[in-house]
Amino acid sequence: MARFLYHSINGGSIRTSICQKTLLSQSLHSKRFLKQTMAVEFRLHQLFSEIEKEEKFIQERKELLIRFWKKLPTDTPLREAELRLKALREEQNSLVIEITLKHQGNGS
Repeated sequence: MARFLYHSINGGSIRTSICQKTLLSQSLHSKRFLKQTMAVEFRLHQLFSEIEKEEKFIQERKELLIRFWKKLPTDTPLREAELRLKALREEQNSLVIEITLKHQGNGS
């Protein structure tokens, strides 16, 4: 019993050292992954704010145009805002897909 316990303790220290090296490499990978994730999350937050602002701008202008013209003309200055909103949403979707794929690839 004592011999088994001694062997387990000594073998355990070797395993511990191997595990620590593995955890260190995973930690470095995780830090990089975490930085990338945080950068993407920050950009997603910016996109959310920009999208919200564009949607509000478009809605306010549409209401004014409808009141003035009684209908919404097909050619309005809002077209540029609508195109910008579409581009922002596409960027948002691509970032969500990118971070999801990275997260799945990380094995988390």
